[in-house]
Amino acid sequence: VNFDIHAPLSPNELKELNTQLSNANVDEILRWAHDQFPNKLVQLTSFGPTGMVVLHKLYQLGILSDVPVVTIDTLHLFPETYNFMNDVGARYKAMKLSVHSPNGFYDRPEFDEHYSSNLWKTNPDKYAYLSKLEPMERAMEDMRPSALLTGRRKTQGGEREKLTIVEVDNLDNRRFKINPLVEWTYDDVWSYIRKHKIPYNPLHDRGYKSIGDVMTTVPIDPNADERSGRFVGLNKTECGMHSHLEKIHKMKEEAEKNKYEFIAPTLECTYCEEADATNFDEIVLNAKRDILLEFYSPYCSGCQEMAPIYDKIAFALHSLYEKITVVRFDITENEIPQSGKDVGMDVEVTPSLYLVQHSTPSIEVALFEGGHDFGSLMEWLELKTSYITPSAMQV
Repeated sequence: VNFDIHAPLSPNELKELNTQLSNANVDEILRWAHDQFPNKLVQLTSFGPTGMVVLHKLYQLGILSDVPVVTIDTLHLFPETYNFMNDVGARYKAMKLSVHSPNGFYDRPEFDEHYSSNLWKTNPDKYAYLSKLEPMERAMEDMRPSALLTGRRKTQGGEREKLTIVEVDNLDNRRFKINPLVEWTYDDVWSYIRKHKIPYNPLHDRGYKSIGDVMTTVPIDPNADERSGRFVGLNKTECGMHSHLEKIHKMKEEAEKNKYEFIAPTLECTYCEEADATNFDEIVLNAKRDILLEFYSPYCSGCQEMAPIYDKIAFALHSLYEKITVVRFDITENEIPQSGKDVGMDVEVTPSLYLVQHSTPSIEVALFEGGHDFGSLMEWLELKTSYITPSAMQV
């Protein structure tokens, strides 16, 4: 692969990277990832069949000790799963395993006593956040990886049918997800496991194709979709961590509905104006000055890291307030108004930054595709405008 990877990648750059990797086999993809992200590559797994294939291949390639393994323990897994995780650790001694559980809890009885044993059923989104999303966010904050290896495949269906080898992580647009088995089928995975005598969770021999929490996982017919035995009764086919923004939004609605406190992180920006669906046209599209606009989520780790930089930019540009205003739009609270979409605004990852210029007869909208640091963004703004210069700004 002849590609200078950096984050964030533009859609065209991501497409080109996936094209270059399309003919690589799994071993080549893993070696490329290992070399491309030294000391910043992490395997994310629940020790399912595909995760075990990836782990075994890392072991065979002699690079398992260089790739930490992260797993989320919801505290509600099967006893067989906990025993299997211990067996994996005993067999693959080079594995550096990091287990993350619900914050402040050490076992299921303690968690259930605090939140009730039926939280998974009465408020599945809150349960998903406490048991999966929050531990995952903490893991990413602790380890700060540049790329995550997953075992996800297209043939698992649902949201995964459109998977590519390399994706931008929707939790942080400076981090990548790498899916080396993306083109493998269910039969491909199990043929490899049997051929190489790779250990697997004994529950698979009892009719469980995909294994999660004990309350929401059931055996299924051998011919059924492999993930149809997951999230039983919850109308879900995707783990909480893979649809971050959508699930956070639902959780907030549930919090209001069920009258429990759900406190969002606060990202300070003293000189920023806040836009939402009700004032978007007034503040952004009908302004008499240019607008630097950030679409963000306070739950996104990339947005949290960007916050002090954006605050610094807002301060630096405050002396030019009559010419440019720095604005934020929280997309966990609001969808982009149709008027914004009509002028070309779209948010696939957060944070996303746009410059909206009103100095011409028609509005011009430009997406910032550079690095999320003060210097890169200010250099871009200087190139796009005639009035932003080092001498004109506060420092």
